[in-house]
Amino acid sequence: MDDDSADGPSVLLPEERRERLIALLQDGATHRINTLAVRLGVTAVTVRRDVGLLADEGQVHRVRGGVRQVRMAAEAGRRPADPSGLVLGMVVPTLRHNYWPEVARGATAAAEEHGATIALRGSTYEQAEYRKDVEGLLETTHVDGLVLAPDPRVAQPDLGEWLASLGVPVVLAERQFEVGRYAQPIEAASTDHELGGVLAARYLHARGHRRIALMVSDSVTASPLRQGWQAACEELGLSIEDAPDATIRVYADAGWRPALDEFIEQMRTCATTAVLVHPDDDALELVGRCAELGIRVPDDLSVISYNDEVANLASPAITAMSPPKAMIGRYAVELMLSRLAPGGSDLPVRRVMLTPVLNERASTARV
Repeated sequence: MDDDSADGPSVLLPEERRERLIALLQDGATHRINTLAVRLGVTAVTVRRDVGLLADEGQVHRVRGGVRQVRMAAEAGRRPADPSGLVLGMVVPTLRHNYWPEVARGATAAAEEHGATIALRGSTYEQAEYRKDVEGLLETTHVDGLVLAPDPRVAQPDLGEWLASLGVPVVLAERQFEVGRYAQPIEAASTDHELGGVLAARYLHARGHRRIALMVSDSVTASPLRQGWQAACEELGLSIEDAPDATIRVYADAGWRPALDEFIEQMRTCATTAVLVHPDDDALELVGRCAELGIRVPDDLSVISYNDEVANLASPAITAMSPPKAMIGRYAVELMLSRLAPGGSDLPVRRVMLTPVLNERASTARV
């Protein structure tokens, strides 16, 4: 008998209680420790002790504040090579713009080809809310693995601990993280945005442009894009000291219009002939404002945008660097499915880096 004075007299032997605990987890949901304690008629301390023992035996997964069943695919406890029936959770920072829905569509298509399912959730870049949404998905849905995209700009010393606490394999989409004492990488599929900045600058330089400006928002992509632009300018012998370089949050606050006008004036003063803009909607606003000020695109100023979500809708249509958004989702799912296959846990950590593609349109010209 497991003597726990706070429990009062217990009717179940410890082994029987743990068998009942496992039975309660058969619905596939994540259960709170306190709720299980009530249902088993014991204290939360006793449940935590049982969960610890079962987790050490590989029979349950501990998650923050709760526990859930380890999903076995066969009596031997091995997952079949056929991934049919697997459910992959996917939580993206937003579904309001075209970027992440396109990533999700690629993930969904890849999952369907293998008979798996994507449980998709939209969230926010605010990390407390993002984590809450991930944990909420785990509480309501039995998933075999997670495709996640937490914000890399936020200091997260406990990121590795949090990911480990989720109890399922994780693949990152459009993110690259190293965690833990030895800065170990996490499996990921992402775009080489820094290379995208390099390729955009090289493209403009090959068309005779020698003063290339940069205008970005405060997005996750902005930093590697700026690094690529700076590296390319150095490689090509272009000065960036006088080249306009601005972070402008178009539509974000009342001050963006004066900031945009100031940036355009800087380009005119510095005799800038080309500019790389991220994201597309900001590029559209820049092109429109240039037309109002009598600056012709591409005759006076060549414009290339980064993201290629709505660049083709501008007038003139904007040349754009296009991250392979759908392929990011596809590769993330394929990494996850191979990780979940028999022997997958023995694979080395893999990080797939994809190159953005240039779509040339009417907004760029030779000088």
